[in-house]
Amino acid sequence: MRREWLKALIIATPFLSIIADISSWYLTKISPDFAWMVIGSGSFMGSSFGIMFGVSMWQMWISRSLPQRLRDGNNEVDEDAMRNNR
Repeated sequence: MRREWLKALIIATPFLSIIADISSWYLTKISPDFAWMVIGSGSFMGSSFGIMFGVSMWQMWISRSLPQRLRDGNNEVDEDAMRNNR
């Protein structure tokens, strides 16, 4: 079972980071202390893009190539599949 709150967080973080990043550019003109907001929102944006890249690569290349018994969590060896070279 997938955690819906985690999926929602991964989807919402880049959008919120972009909004915070762009608004902090203008807020930095008012006060230089908002430069820390530029750094923080940029790091959140970069990490969220990294997570999305990692999840995409996992789904495309690794999780699809696992045998069904490993995806189901069944680590028992199937003797018939071993004899038939599957």
